[in-house]
Amino acid sequence: MPIVKATRTMRGRAFFFAALAVGLFAPAFFADKVPVFRDLLILVIPLRGHARAALHNGELPLWISDIFFGAPFLANYQSAVLYPPSAIIYLLPFPFGLSVFLAFHLFVAGVGMARFLDERLQLGPEASLFGGVVFAFGGFLFSLVPLTNQLEVAAWVPWVLHAGHGIGSRTGGARVVRLTLFLLLQMLGGAPEALLLSLALLLYEGLASSVRGDVGRTIARLGLAVSLASALAAFQLLPTLEYALRTNRATALPSSLVFSESLALRSLWQFLVPHQFIAGAPAFVPEGRIPIVWSIYVGVVPLALAGISAVRPRTRRWLLVLAAGVMLALGDALPVLPAIDRIIPGVVSAFRYPAKFFLLSHLAVAVLAATALDGCLQDHATRRAGILAGENARNAGLSDARRAIARSDRYAGVRRRTGGHSRHSARAGRAPRRLALRCR
Repeated sequence: MPIVKATRTMRGRAFFFAALAVGLFAPAFFADKVPVFRDLLILVIPLRGHARAALHNGELPLWISDIFFGAPFLANYQSAVLYPPSAIIYLLPFPFGLSVFLAFHLFVAGVGMARFLDERLQLGPEASLFGGVVFAFGGFLFSLVPLTNQLEVAAWVPWVLHAGHGIGSRTGGARVVRLTLFLLLQMLGGAPEALLLSLALLLYEGLASSVRGDVGRTIARLGLAVSLASALAAFQLLPTLEYALRTNRATALPSSLVFSESLALRSLWQFLVPHQFIAGAPAFVPEGRIPIVWSIYVGVVPLALAGISAVRPRTRRWLLVLAAGVMLALGDALPVLPAIDRIIPGVVSAFRYPAKFFLLSHLAVAVLAATALDGCLQDHATRRAGILAGENARNAGLSDARRAIARSDRYAGVRRRTGGHSRHSARAGRAPRRLALRCR
């Protein structure tokens, strides 16, 4: 297929994911419309518009007067004023630049996931492309578009895993610099929950991909990259920390607030049947209300492939990631997260909305589905190679038989011309005809 062949190269994949991202935001790109779903209208557009206006006036937006009686702005982690890709918003006309900014992160997520699957997990180009589509355009990540800070951090997770994979090897030292840069982007993105999940995945994948003698070097290099990124992001992290210590985040939040927006057990129906909008209003919503994460639907085919891959030993570690993400995202619907909150007080209760933990499961489903597809394609290629080998052997046998017939015919012709009528010559004349019938 021409599309599959074109996406075998990195440039082809980039073009493919760029086309998908632009297509999803086509009303903004081609019809001068603005995405306004949920937090985009009430939070993202006002905050990003204020930062853009201040910078265009030559001011660093330290303060905003439009919230309550005024509030710190740069120190507000969600403002993401210094997040480098925010330059898209600052340089392009607003709000068109916001649509480009959102589409850019879906593009980054798709390309990064495809690259991680191809170069680190050694999957084929078709399976890697498929995994990138599942991750970047599946229900969960697309639901992070109005939760823009979460999207900004989640989109870089595959790139972090790519840089951290095998970092403890003898040749992995150069990856520390790349990992530091990707972690810096995440730290400036303004989503501490997604950042902590990314760091947990980084440690898990780094240790899983290291050999026995490289564990110490892996931990040291991961720690170095995190330290360097934290130092480079200090101009954002320190004001944010000072601001947080003056809010209710300085103490543990009440359980009613911590465990609000947990996935309900009935939310898992979305694996099979997605939420639906009809005439601009929600139709099928099993939770009875619009959840903060609108969808966790990935499609029946990726889900079936993930189920196939889950029983294979090589994907066991990703099955554990999938299970961990679901159990944590269910919040107080299961005893797991409340137990962690009691064992490590002040960690879980510093954040809200356990549904965000589903990022782990969404990533794992993409990996599992791509791995299963790669196995199917390899099995098909093996069977096809066997068939072709059999056909080649058969064709080679036919060629040998034809040459034997030709030699026998020439030999029989010589015997007839010389008048020979021996039993050997008669047998030689009949044998090729029997062979020809058998091979025809």
